[in-house]
Amino acid sequence: MSKELLLREADTLLAQARRARKSSADQPEPDRDRLLRDAEEMEGRAARLEREAVSARTSVVGVFPGGWLARLSKDV
Repeated sequence: MSKELLLREADTLLAQARRARKSSADQPEPDRDRLLRDAEEMEGRAARLEREAVSARTSVVGVFPGGWLARLSKDV
């Protein structure tokens, strides 16, 4: 998976965690606890994806002889 995809997925997870935390304030205790646990889990997964992105290869777009474009990436 490319660095960009990993970071995009991490951002999505963090946004979902923020929404879960925000909505937990209006919930009864059992639901609030579940939402907060889910938010913590999503934040943990996002942190792992961000660490993975640090070592992932960045996608590169280049022009090769003949004028055609090719995308070079480990995931292609």
